[in-house]
Parts: sequence; C-alpha cells; structure tokens
Amino acid sequence: MRFTSLNIQIILFLIIGSFSMGQLLRGVTEKENWHDWVMYLLTALIETAQLTTKKIRAMLSLKEVYEKQMKQALGSSFSYELLQLLFTIPYLKIELPEKRKIAVAKLPLCGLRN
Repeated sequence: MRFTSLNIQIILFLIIGSFSMGQLLRGVTEKENWHDWVMYLLTALIETAQLTTKKIRAMLSLKEVYEKQMKQALGSSFSYELLQLLFTIPYLKIELPEKRKIAVAKLPLCGLRN
C-alpha cells in the first residue's frame, strides 16, 4: 500500500481516537453494532476531506499571490509554466526549468525568496 497524505490523515484520525475506535470495534464484535463503527469511519472521512479542502484553498490562494509577485518582478519574462512547476514539484532544482527552456535568469533577483 502506498501512503498518501490522505491515507496518513485518516490513519492519524484513527490513532488519535484509538480509545473510541477500540470501544467501537468491541461493539461490533460483541454486539454487532456496525452503525457506530461506520459513523466513526465516515466522520474520519468527512473531517479529512474538510482539512484537505482547506489546504487546497490555501495553496491556490498562495499561488495567486505568487503569480502577482512574479508578474510584477519578472514582467515580460513571467512564465506561467514556471509558476505551475513551483506548485507541482515541492523541491524544484534550477535544472528542471532550464531543461524546459523557461526563463529563469532573473529568478534570484526577483524578490520572491523569503
């Protein structure tokens, strides 16, 4: 099984609530109480989906901020493809934009670094 961020968030939800989870599983085995167990899992999915949606919205907002800053700093050298790379690949080496022939000569001077 390949662990993704979503898998890890659901696993953390289950671990944090492991006492409740243990009680609910006991209820399934001893009393066939599937309803509470299924509701617990659905709650985990709902909360994980809400958290993920919040993170995505924050990233899209940040992307808009960076786009404005890059357009201002780079002017006609602005490349939407570079912006896409910055938000697609978490650790971007300069060789990748160079290989894709994206203008990067001005990047160190553009003031985008924190």
